[in-house]
Amino acid sequence: CQSLFPHGVEINPIRVTKKKNDAVVKDKLHIEGEEFVGDRVALTRRALLGEDESDIQRVTLFEGAVTNGNFYVQPDILDKIVHLPQHNENQYDTNGEYSTDHRIELRVIEVKSKSWDSRQSIDSKMWNANKKSIKANHLPNLLDVAFQTLVVRRAFPNFRVTSWLMMPDKAKVWKAPSSDKRIKTDPPPTVADTQSLIKESVAVLLNVDELVEKALATNVTYPGSENGNTFQRVVEKWAQDMNGEDLSNDKFKHFPIGANCESCE
Repeated sequence: CQSLFPHGVEINPIRVTKKKNDAVVKDKLHIEGEEFVGDRVALTRRALLGEDESDIQRVTLFEGAVTNGNFYVQPDILDKIVHLPQHNENQYDTNGEYSTDHRIELRVIEVKSKSWDSRQSIDSKMWNANKKSIKANHLPNLLDVAFQTLVVRRAFPNFRVTSWLMMPDKAKVWKAPSSDKRIKTDPPPTVADTQSLIKESVAVLLNVDELVEKALATNVTYPGSENGNTFQRVVEKWAQDMNGEDLSNDKFKHFPIGANCESCE
């Protein structure tokens, strides 16, 4: 999928030797002609924010890292897009200034191997009747991107964070791109350019904002779970338990070992 974002940058681990036979693994980011070495989380913020939150028009980052409190995620793709102002009164704050919440979009894109058929609609394939619940076969992927979206929203409150799934589209037939259709990376391609590349590929990019909101608010059950806990509340509880000072067995006795563990990763 990286070929669909030719302007994208990746944070790569490198070995940094401090003294003889004393090496540590750090991360390296090369962006806008500069090279930065440090922590993956800090490099992610540097790539997305720059010197100012709005000074870079388009940044696509592969395998960045985002933290908030006890949460840590590594989205497959983070795509920051600065949209040009439009004359829409809903996009201005009480002082009449253009709202950065609307102007700067940060896409959380999760790449999945599960195939999709673009001849079908999201409503028919992912939702149960009347959109009351999410179909079970798509719920794991949606919970994955929902958790990442939750963390990224908290870490970047000034961005409008949106949720996406990228999957192979079995309705498409792959065709080798012609050299004259390759998109230049300087300046970075527009969103329309990226959509054109995806359209010509065997991939499909699906916006799942509505499904993610439902997933975050949905009550989840698991062996030993308590009734009435939403997904958001459950992950907060797990993170608090796993990062607390008390790691006694009694604290985790509500995770019973049984046949349900057979297929656990």
